[in-house]
Amino acid sequence: MGVSALGSQGCSTHQLTSPTARPLQILREKDAIILSAVAPVVLRSALPEDLAARQQTIDSLLVQGRIRAQFEYAYAEFELLFDLLYLAPTRVLMTGLWSRWENASEGDIEAFSTGWRDSRFNLFRVGYAQLTQLTSLVYYSDPASWTAGVYPGPRQHVPSWRPDTYEQDHRQRHPDIIQQGLASGWKTHNGAALQNDLTLDCDVVIIGTGAGGGTAAEILTGQGLNVILVEEGPLRSSNHFDMQEKRAYSDLYQEGMTRATADGGITIMQGRAVGGTTTVNWTSSFRTPDETLQHWTTAHGLKGFTPAEMAPWFEKMNSA
Repeated sequence: MGVSALGSQGCSTHQLTSPTARPLQILREKDAIILSAVAPVVLRSALPEDLAARQQTIDSLLVQGRIRAQFEYAYAEFELLFDLLYLAPTRVLMTGLWSRWENASEGDIEAFSTGWRDSRFNLFRVGYAQLTQLTSLVYYSDPASWTAGVYPGPRQHVPSWRPDTYEQDHRQRHPDIIQQGLASGWKTHNGAALQNDLTLDCDVVIIGTGAGGGTAAEILTGQGLNVILVEEGPLRSSNHFDMQEKRAYSDLYQEGMTRATADGGITIMQGRAVGGTTTVNWTSSFRTPDETLQHWTTAHGLKGFTPAEMAPWFEKMNSA
């Protein structure tokens, strides 16, 4: 499976090779055929120039099943897209490709993908985002794909980075507050591990443990109320973070980090863990600008969110 380049005019055919190379239960054959045709266009600058090495790289990407394992939350949507692309009438209508995927040239595939990217139709822009994100994220999550010229990998794989010095200094300045909380007596229950029904009593239940839910819980417990927080994702702390994207995407992000705006133009890196998006995006957190607060007040009639009214809350969060 993968790319078998033929001729010297930039034309390639994409085909499954021996039965032993088939992905079996990991990817459907139609999915593998389409991805093996699209991957050389999406990853062109990153793939080896040698044709045999290039095919081996793409075969590994597909056969090892990293795609399905990493994007289990969103893969039903990908399968629907692949169903439409594989069926001849919808393939021709949607992509303009008259030939089968196995026989399509890279030039034809690039033309249709560019057309989708720049289309005025939301469906095609979303499809372009799905195909390119799916291929790129899985490829660059594999350590074998990390090269100094394109993507060197997480920090500990960069030669100039000193993991021993960094870890020691980081833990001194930033203690693991999750582990501290558990040690102090936090009561937690892993719903995925429950064998029987569990009944809990409380005054307030908060759905979501991110910036809003966590802050609300702190305020309510400070008033003496018994609060339960319910979170969709797992409880993770800095002790679990190993700088491996392929694990972080599926473990900490909504839809394996494939969630996007309705038009597919912007990836929404929304957290799916205790702490919500603050667990993964805290470095990009900042105070809501005064002009934004003012816009909410004047344009949308929002009450209680003027810069003056929000100032003490910002100060409280900064000092927490």
